[in-house]
Amino acid sequence: MRSSIKTFLALSTIICLVLMGWYVYQYSLKIEKAEWWVNNTHNIDTTNNDDDLKFLDSILKGKKYVFLGENSHGVAEYNTAKGRLIKYLHENQDYDVVAFESNLADPAVTFAELHTSHISSRTYMQRTIPGVWNATQNLPLFDYILENRREEKALVNTGFDIQPFGRTFTNFTTDWITKRSPSKGDLFSKLEKDWLILYLSFYEGGRLSNQDVLQFQEGYSEIISFITHHGIALKHEYPNQPKLNLLILQTLQNRIELMTRMSKTNYSIDEMSTVRDSLMAENIKWLSEKIYPDKKIIFWAHNAHIRNHNTKITYKDEGETEFRPFLHKTMFEYLPDDFKKQSYILGFYMYDGEFSDNQNNIKKVNDGKDYQADSLEQILNQSNFEQTFINLNGQTKNKFNKWMFEPVYALTQGLYPEKMVVSNHYDGLFFIKHVKPTTYIR
Repeated sequence: MRSSIKTFLALSTIICLVLMGWYVYQYSLKIEKAEWWVNNTHNIDTTNNDDDLKFLDSILKGKKYVFLGENSHGVAEYNTAKGRLIKYLHENQDYDVVAFESNLADPAVTFAELHTSHISSRTYMQRTIPGVWNATQNLPLFDYILENRREEKALVNTGFDIQPFGRTFTNFTTDWITKRSPSKGDLFSKLEKDWLILYLSFYEGGRLSNQDVLQFQEGYSEIISFITHHGIALKHEYPNQPKLNLLILQTLQNRIELMTRMSKTNYSIDEMSTVRDSLMAENIKWLSEKIYPDKKIIFWAHNAHIRNHNTKITYKDEGETEFRPFLHKTMFEYLPDDFKKQSYILGFYMYDGEFSDNQNNIKKVNDGKDYQADSLEQILNQSNFEQTFINLNGQTKNKFNKWMFEPVYALTQGLYPEKMVVSNHYDGLFFIKHVKPTTYIR
């Protein structure tokens, strides 16, 4: 009996020691994990005077281009956060140009008009960027742009997209040409109308004939010759925008290139994305070399245009049961290697709340459902901060950050899952826990 009691006590002691050791280990692991999150994340505290952004000075040292993404449009906090980042980078790191995923020439002709007329920041915003960003949350940024436009170190906004988002460029150019040649003005007006109708029809089965392509090539070439001949007049009329003629000519060339390249495709979504993203990359390269060669530039676009190695990401659209790889490269991937080396890509993600989709319907992030444990959103939600910045560059894989180097699920458009290794695609992540829909200005 005594032997049995001794054995029981010995076993109990061993079990207690093992359990105690296990609890000590778990507690130590928890402390280590908490320390990792503290040491490797930055709290974006919007209540202070931008001291929370000073860490960017070291992270972006040596970088000439910053790409700000978003996994969905229609998120109020994304607009506000990016506005703060842009203002800080302009004031503290000499980033003097912000380029939106908007038509190349819309900002150029709108800024030119400021030489002869007053335009409010609201009107300026509406004429220069697409409707998905025409929001009250972006008004402070455009107030800032206009208030500082006459300063030596003004913040200039431009675009790099080839899609039409309104009639800003068309109206300006039609009026300017018509004053000098009514017949050329009529030609340009018809070209723009036909071009827009055909472009919009691509998503509904519309196709280009050889005659269509020839019409655009010949017509826009004629307008290009006219603008080239009158380029000096443009400079004299709008001295505040000395490279206006170049921006208009590049936009007209975009018109030709888009239709020429589209005519050689089967009009699949991937092929249309390839044409668009490759042309946007060409515009970015052109802007950096011809218009702003000595400027540091910030680019504002969707994550799906700025991330690297897009074809290594798999995705599942609404109603689909299987993941499949993307078949097209992003805009960023078409840029030269030396440009990429000077760039920093920041992807934006959110955890819960509501946002506005592309049809301006209010949606719940992830449909209000719980995330699986190996999702990027669930992992990032471990942060104690409402808004968190994580630098992925320079990280060495360990037990706390292995999620950066292994496949995880992440949402695009706030709803649809993608599977990726985040360190392959971004240099940093900006995470916001709770979001609200954009407040649109119509």
